Amino acid sequence: DSCGQRENKKLPDCGDDSIGAWGANYCKADDSLYHSRVVHQRGCAGSSCYDNTSTEEELVETCDDSNPATIDTCVSGSCVYTPISPPTLTISVNPTAILSGEQTTVTWSSTNTTDCVGSLGGAYPTSGSFPDSPASLPRTYTLTCTGPGGSITDSATVTEKTLSILSLSVVDLNNVVVDDYNPIYPGESVTVEWIPDNMASCSGIPTDLGFSSTPGSVVHTPIFSNTPPPPYEYTYTINCTGLDSSLHSESVTIKSTRDNGICDPGETYPTAPKDCPFTYELF
Repeated sequence: DSCGQRENKKLPDCGDDSIGAWGANYCKADDSLYHSRVVHQRGCAGSSCYDNTSTEEELVETCDDSNPATIDTCVSGSCVYTPISPPTLTISVNPTAILSGEQTTVTWSSTNTTDCVGSLGGAYPTSGSFPDSPASLPRTYTLTCTGPGGSITDSATVTEKTLSILSLSVVDLNNVVVDDYNPIYPGESVTVEWIPDNMASCSGIPTDLGFSSTPGSVVHTPIFSNTPPPPYEYTYTINCTGLDSSLHSESVTIKSTRDNGICDPGETYPTAPKDCPFTYELF
């Protein structure tokens, strides 16, 4: 653009308008992508040239892929779409079974979460633990944690401990407990009774008595060995595994009234049904 001629004097050419090339892309606070260029407006005002320079900015891309499974950001001149990792949560109680009034510890951990709420009320950290003595059993603890990728819920339950109880007894045929004051005679039978409560499995010695995890009894005639030296003894043993995997064992040892525990040939006892004499002794 020329200012023309005045008083026969030729003025300089002020040049034409011009637009520069677009520059490199850049990010702005709205997480969108832009670029810009320089614009020159040149002309003549009176006898002088002017050059008005401005910057033209243009939106290149809005960093939003409309996908809820990504985090959309603008980084170093580029749109970045980062997949959102889903939240994870695990919660547990230890021990898992307790008696009334006892304590359990609730433990949880989560990833990709920002806050958690619990069934007992209130907010909880994204990972942690606390002790608790439930007022009643069973007690279920539920936690819900939320993060950019959504929410997740998990639960853990503490139950009432089941007591495993085992008893073993031996009585004579008159239903009197066999002990040091009531030993049995050689050849006499006894009743062996076992009462397991909350047992998963049981076995015992002697193996042919049929010990089991349900209550039972059997009549048995013990055979006393001649060795070791008197008093001669016979032991019944039952071994059980509880429903909580605990181990239990009970034994009862009975004794013979005879030093050798065996009737000699031809010996008789004056009162039936015993068939040999004996000496009453405390062991």
